[in-house]
Amino acid sequence: MTDFDTFWLLWAGKRVEKKLCRRNWAHLTGDQMMAAIVAAAAWRPIWLREDDRYLPQPVRWITGERWEDELPRAALGGSSAFVPFASTRDM
Repeated sequence: MTDFDTFWLLWAGKRVEKKLCRRNWAHLTGDQMMAAIVAAAAWRPIWLREDDRYLPQPVRWITGERWEDELPRAALGGSSAFVPFASTRDM
């Protein structure tokens, strides 16, 4: 199984434009691929609770580098998953 196949299986929304999605995936670095897979796994439980109409399409998620998006606070028990400018005393 390739990294793309893993990503595709983790995708909880509508799986559309697979060929274009695979082509865009091929332009990612290895680190970006791993980050996308980890983020898709983190977002999956959130997406499974949502209506498909409001979920991002996988190709747009990849081209927009949406794996860098912050998870909703409610999904994290009230804490932020990504705090880019947090000082060490805030952690």
